Amino acid sequence: MVAQCKVDKDKKKNNDKGEKNEKKKMPLRPSVKVPKRILRTMLSQLKVSKCPRVKEAKLKPKKCAIYTRTSSKTNFAGSSSRRQVGAAVQALAQMTKSKVKQDDITVVSDCISGLLPVDRRTRLVDHIESKEFEAIFVESSRALARKASVTDDLAAMAEEHGVKLILADIPSLLTTDEPMERMVNRIQTAIWEFEWDIIYKRLMGGLVDKLRKEEMKPKATRNLTQHGETKVNGRKSTLQKLKPGSGVLKQLRVWALARAEGKFGWRVMQEKFRQKLQMDALPLESARRMAWELEAKI
Repeated sequence: MVAQCKVDKDKKKNNDKGEKNEKKKMPLRPSVKVPKRILRTMLSQLKVSKCPRVKEAKLKPKKCAIYTRTSSKTNFAGSSSRRQVGAAVQALAQMTKSKVKQDDITVVSDCISGLLPVDRRTRLVDHIESKEFEAIFVESSRALARKASVTDDLAAMAEEHGVKLILADIPSLLTTDEPMERMVNRIQTAIWEFEWDIIYKRLMGGLVDKLRKEEMKPKATRNLTQHGETKVNGRKSTLQKLKPGSGVLKQLRVWALARAEGKFGWRVMQEKFRQKLQMDALPLESARRMAWELEAKI
């Protein structure tokens, strides 16, 4: 066994010596000096050409519009619309880097609920589908819609027709292709939808409490609708603006009862109401509602 191990060790030594000798016998690669001029030419050919930058087309104010949305006629002609227009004009001026006059920009105003789906938003949809404008500026996502799904649908429709929907507070929110910014968009619209739901729930809870308190009062002192139901919401009618127990209110009630008994018709009662209330004009339908409201309090 000892002799066999010595033979194996001798074989390994011989193999190692043979490999070293082979490496020494390999010819070395000759060193060649390349002229600098040729070297520069070779390096210039190896350079990767840069891709030309695609310049985005600048927005022109004349090809842009402003969209405003209010849910009531009171805000439609009030400060809400003016605030939305002012914010959109400022954003348009910053993006176009030019002086923008409000009179030179087309303003598309809408008096509609922000909860309605896209097929009910005909005024905005018509301007998107017509492709008349390159971009439509809106004050914020809450002015555009009150539901996250409606905002997404409007943004997708605008993108399909090549129209940019730009929000004045976050301009890139609806026009970005970045996954992170799209996620932020959905979170933001979901927060605004949650905010509206909370406000609606609190408002309805307050109206229910107010209705409960009003129904505890005598019927003659309540504010009633033309159908005789307790009124807790909406604007006050002409009769509700009069002082309870006033002479004008008593006289109107006398005429309403006389009309109900058949002593004269609607037209005569309408004229009597108009003269007593000192109004320039009183529609017949308004006079009928007053009579119904007066009869319901008896």
